[in-house]
Amino acid sequence: MNARTKRMKIAILTGAGLLLGGFGWITTPLSVSATAVDAAGDYKAKCAICHGMDGSGNTTNGKKLNTKDLRRDEAQKMTDAQLLQIILKGKNKMPAYEALLGKDKCAALVPYVRTLKK
Repeated sequence: MNARTKRMKIAILTGAGLLLGGFGWITTPLSVSATAVDAAGDYKAKCAICHGMDGSGNTTNGKKLNTKDLRRDEAQKMTDAQLLQIILKGKNKMPAYEALLGKDKCAALVPYVRTLKK
């Protein structure tokens, strides 16, 4: 890994940690950093089957379940705390992921969902 790549990774990890640090139960950026890197992988493994990789909900499962389009204002205008609560506890037909992923990994999904904005 070259020095530029290493600096970029550190900046991304630190930024993600600082962004998520406001949730109170995350005490240091380092505790989030490892999970922030895995957010895309967790989204792909757990969320994309219904929401699609682009967040549109335009998947076979998404259509069956009338899955929300995460790119639209309805989802994007939610507060981070509201999005986190839905990821942790589930809503309607969406399952809860707190027990499966843990709070840190669920929290790392919030800024990832923000990247899906149209």
